[in-house]
Amino acid sequence: MKLSGFAHITSDAPHFMSLARLTRLVASAFGPDRLIWGGPVPEAICAHLAHWPTTEVAQVLGQNLAHLFASGTQINARQRSTSFPPTDPRPA
Repeated sequence: MKLSGFAHITSDAPHFMSLARLTRLVASAFGPDRLIWGGPVPEAICAHLAHWPTTEVAQVLGQNLAHLFASGTQINARQRSTSFPPTDPRPA
């Protein structure tokens, strides 16, 4: 789940604290392993998730995205190494 677009919803920059409750609800629902921050002000997420350990906030601020890109590279490499068009795995 990408967290972004805070400035489109509210105008209380730079930390957008009016959205902290919403951020915490989303963070609670998805957890640190499934969140990515996509905004220009990382301090906003740090403020919203101040109750989380710094290691989990770091995941949201970039580690998850780096992992996602690395996984995508591995998947693309596997796809390139297979024949095209793919063969039908169902028995004839």
